[in-house]
Amino acid sequence: MRYCFDDYTLDPAAMMLTRQGLPTEVPRRVFECIRYLVEHRERAIGRDELILKLWGRPNVSDNQLAQVVLAARRLLADDGARQRFIRTVPGMGYHWTGPVVEIDCSVPQPGAVFQSPLPEPELMAPSPAPEPAVIPPSADLVELPTTAAAAASTHAQPDRAASRRPTSAGWPRPVWLIGGALMLLILAALALHLRDYPPYQVSRSTMSESTTRIAVNDPLQDLKVAFRQARYEYVREGLARLPALWASAPEAHILAIELAIARGRFPRAEEQLNQQLKQAELAADRVWQAQLLGLRSTLRYRMRKPGSDILAPAQQAMDLLDAADRDGRNVPATVLAHALRVRGNALVQTDQLDAALVDISRARNLYQSIGDDALAADLRVSLARVWMRMGRMSEALEQIDEIAGLYHTFQDPIRELFARNTATKIQIELLRWNDALASSDRSIQLLQDAPDSERRGATLQLRALVMTGLGRLREAASLLEEADAQGGERGKVIPAIYHLAAGEYDQALAAANEEFHTDALNCPSNLLLENRDGALLLWVTAAQKLASAGRLAPEPAADQLAILEQPQSALAHIASGRWLWMQGKASDAESELRAGFRQARQANQLYRMQLAAELLLDLLIERGDMAAATRVLDELKAHDPVRIEQSFEAQSMALRLAMARGDADDIASAQVPAAALAGERSLPTPAWIASTRDVEDAEVSPITILSRNDD
Repeated sequence: MRYCFDDYTLDPAAMMLTRQGLPTEVPRRVFECIRYLVEHRERAIGRDELILKLWGRPNVSDNQLAQVVLAARRLLADDGARQRFIRTVPGMGYHWTGPVVEIDCSVPQPGAVFQSPLPEPELMAPSPAPEPAVIPPSADLVELPTTAAAAASTHAQPDRAASRRPTSAGWPRPVWLIGGALMLLILAALALHLRDYPPYQVSRSTMSESTTRIAVNDPLQDLKVAFRQARYEYVREGLARLPALWASAPEAHILAIELAIARGRFPRAEEQLNQQLKQAELAADRVWQAQLLGLRSTLRYRMRKPGSDILAPAQQAMDLLDAADRDGRNVPATVLAHALRVRGNALVQTDQLDAALVDISRARNLYQSIGDDALAADLRVSLARVWMRMGRMSEALEQIDEIAGLYHTFQDPIRELFARNTATKIQIELLRWNDALASSDRSIQLLQDAPDSERRGATLQLRALVMTGLGRLREAASLLEEADAQGGERGKVIPAIYHLAAGEYDQALAAANEEFHTDALNCPSNLLLENRDGALLLWVTAAQKLASAGRLAPEPAADQLAILEQPQSALAHIASGRWLWMQGKASDAESELRAGFRQARQANQLYRMQLAAELLLDLLIERGDMAAATRVLDELKAHDPVRIEQSFEAQSMALRLAMARGDADDIASAQVPAAALAGERSLPTPAWIASTRDVEDAEVSPITILSRNDD
């Protein structure tokens, strides 16, 4: 008995697995795993049963079994997200769910080439994301032909692009025979090309026990699906092996550019864009040009260009589509939806939020109308991000949580990871640290299905920020090291925040300075401190800390000074207030800090409100105005009493205020909640206590012990 599924044939008697008639290299234990699951596909197989079958003994860990199942899925171009063949049954084991056709045939087939037994998982390095093993590696970057003929057939399907052929009527017979032979050779070559593509898809809805309908995939469509799943290496290799007719299609070039952008190959993407735009202009194809201009906007966003630079090509793309529509050209709904999405996101970067809502809503409605629920959900994420910038933080968070659940239902770990990370940022803005930790926990789980280092590095950095906010500085340091090990370029805001919390002010200053002087987005409404004004605030904070330690504070650069002198955003007002305070201009500093507090409160950004309140309280304490300092703290607490009570920074503010008043009972009362939330962070200590630390015979009070930072 043989078992056929997709273009695989499993022959248990001959111990072989073939794909499209060709032998497949299979580790023996992986072969036995596939065989057992297929032969017992009528039921789910428990982990213990499968372990006993594969190892012949029960004392094998679930992790070892999971490694074998992972290898089986990768061999079949499957993964834990899609689970086309092997489905995980939570709390039990695994179940083969892929359609299978049984064949009783005695015709011999090529045998499988067995590798050495699979190494024990504990000795194996962590595996990358699932990639089909049947496509050998090729060049690192994709080169696709750019021909005028390809440009002229912009939106034709590649298999329809061939020129018309004359019939054989009236031709001499030898010519007809030669032509037919050549055609057979061409078809054979095309078949060899198609052989390298992912397995055919089985239509489960039309399958019976005796028959199976199999449809050959459009290789470009398959690669587009893989791209949306962030299987970038698979897409790269697939593009490199496209048959000529497919490779010359504009859609292939667009996908290659999208791939270069996603992998951070920005110069390469720019070069490809310029080449394709020339071809599109020669072909006078407005729709093709619009698609490419949309990619240029996306590229500039990824390169962290200013908002105006991001918006310009997005607007050009929409203008071209409007012109094409006026000329009677049928603009595909997917193209229009994507252009609206790109322009909407660009409008966000220029702080044109109302206009952005219109474009993003239109794009969402278009995706819904064509039945693309996944992309419609993406647009709901974009809408939620606009709401965040408009101060509707709780609404945005509720929407993001709902969408993350949808992505989980879709079994789309990459998009779920993006949604979870966004939720984590909102929760930090709202000082919901425990909720942020829970979201981050889920993001870390999803990393096993996020193959690219950029997503992994960004998620690890965000996790480090959560750990810093919870006072778990050692864990934060380890996470930042792991994020750096992923390679690539990442922002320096989170490392700067960590260094400040750890008292490493030189490192914080350097990180903040590097972030400020990158070509970062100058959008004042970004979450957390991930923008130019946020980097400036971190730089000024580190400079002030160095000055307080008796070090010479650096002078701001001209572009930094320009923002400090004319602040616009809440973060810029806070940075300006701190800088003016360093210059001895306390009255001006107070005005800027109060302006920053007001702006943050209007946007419902508790994180930024707290940043302004901390400085304002210390400034008022230094002035001796305890009543005004108390009012600042009370106003902060009134905005969200529950979150402020759970905030280490707010409790530390209450402790500093109690110290300034000098009441020992108040100090002891304030120190308890602050110490409970401190983690590995130090607590403020009154000067009269700190001065006793160098005296061996000094009486050590509980306050002294709690305020030490012996680590």
